Formats: sequence, structure tokens, C-alpha cells
Amino acid sequence: MSLRLVPKNRTGDKFIAYIKFIKRHKRLPNKNFLNDYLFTIKTTDEILDVLRQYTSDKELVKNYIRDAVGDDLNVKTKAILRTVDEVQKYRFVAGDVVKPTHASGKVFFVKDNEPDKEAFLDWLKIDYYHKKREANYRYLTPKIIVEEPIFGRHDVDDIKFFCVKGKVKVVYWDFDRFENHTRLLYDRNWQSLDAGLEFPMSPKFKAKPKKLSEMIEVAERLAKPFSLVRVDLFYDEKTEEYCVGEITHCHSSSNGKFDSRESEIRVSKVLFG
Repeated sequence: MSLRLVPKNRTGDKFIAYIKFIKRHKRLPNKNFLNDYLFTIKTTDEILDVLRQYTSDKELVKNYIRDAVGDDLNVKTKAILRTVDEVQKYRFVAGDVVKPTHASGKVFFVKDNEPDKEAFLDWLKIDYYHKKREANYRYLTPKIIVEEPIFGRHDVDDIKFFCVKGKVKVVYWDFDRFENHTRLLYDRNWQSLDAGLEFPMSPKFKAKPKKLSEMIEVAERLAKPFSLVRVDLFYDEKTEEYCVGEITHCHSSSNGKFDSRESEIRVSKVLFG
């Protein structure tokens, strides 16, 4: 039976999650590992927590960020486009960053010319819940968000914080996200975990950010209501500026693969040990 035909309900969601987890990890989800915790969140009513749903929306999460850590740490919003007509009439300019608010992994950087808006119109049709069966997305209203470029440019690094019970446990730094994507994983004290997760380990050496403790405090304030969550910050290494990108509730839909079983055990011990 095609997985697309599986009913859109919690039983169907859990069935699909099991199939995909086993296919990806070659085992049942019953270990004290990162992906297993994410699987539990994804397949129980925890994913339906109102705050998890609210902060999955790229427009609404900015209200939560503003109230928790201050509006100055939000990426500046230029427009929210809610209808086909609004998308068609909006005049995009070079530098605009465009995303769907109700999905993950989609972003468009506007260059010199007016972009082809067909992709944005297609985004309004995305049913991300049906694609990933992450129920926190199921009831989100489709919208397009237009943001200012972060720190005035598009090539910005990410530093992401895995938080368990409101405490940062693991940090990872993404490099060159849109070409030759690599990643480095650290503990909260900036000790390398010598592990690859989904992307190769970067050959770049990165000194501990001067404002790491400040960034950890921001991430923990945002993570406080959640048992396990990822808080994503954008970071400018030269100026030491940072801002909050988004809050991710089910990293890689519980199917992020480590470069080795030893890496998975090592990172999971830091998270939950």
C-alpha cells in the first residue's frame, strides 16, 4: 500500500513514522538516542501541544521570541502574503528572503531581478503535514513571509542548540548551507563531539564564540517550555551579532542519520546522560 493512502490521523501518522524510522535506521525506535526521543514526540500528543504548533509557524513564532527574549533578536519581517492575489501584487526587491510560514526547508533569496512568483504560489499549496506527518504543521495556515536579509546578506552561518528540559546540551554549527554543506557538533562547553549528523564534519576550525554563554541563555529561555527542542540562531562571526531564526520541534523528522553508531551513542549520552 502506498504511504500516501494511509489515513490522516494519529494512527496513520504513527504507522508511517514507524515505517520511515525502521527504513532509515534499520532498527526499532526503542533506544535512549536522539532520534528515538524525537520519534516519541512526533508520535504522541506532545507534538500537538498548542505552543509547539504556534512556534512552528514562521510568522507566529516571532511573537513568542519577542515576548521571551526581545524583538531585537527577531529577523525583521517585511510582509506576510496570505493569498494568491497578494503574492502576485507584491513587488519583491533584491535582498528579500522569502519562505513559506507553514513548511520547513524552503527559502528563496531574491537577486537583482523580479523573481518568478510561480514557486511562491506553489508554496501556498504545500501540505507539509501530509509530506512529513509532523502533526504540529497540520493546522497551520499557508502564508508567505518576506524578510530582510540577515546582517545585510544571505551567506549567514547557523548555530543551533539542542535543548533538553530547557538546558542546552549539544550545539552544532552549519557552514555553506546551500553549497557543500558541512557541520560541526559540540557540547555546551564547546568541546568537539567528533560526530557527523546528516552532513560531513567540517574541516574548518571554529573558536568558541565570544558570546556563546549569552546565546545559550537566549536558547534556554526559548526552550524552557519544551522537553526537547532545537533553537536555531543566525550568527555573524565578524561582528558577534546574532538573532533567532526559528524553533524546530522534530529535527529531520526523527530520521537524521549519524556518521556512525558510535557517534550516535556519544552525542545521545551528552544529551540524555
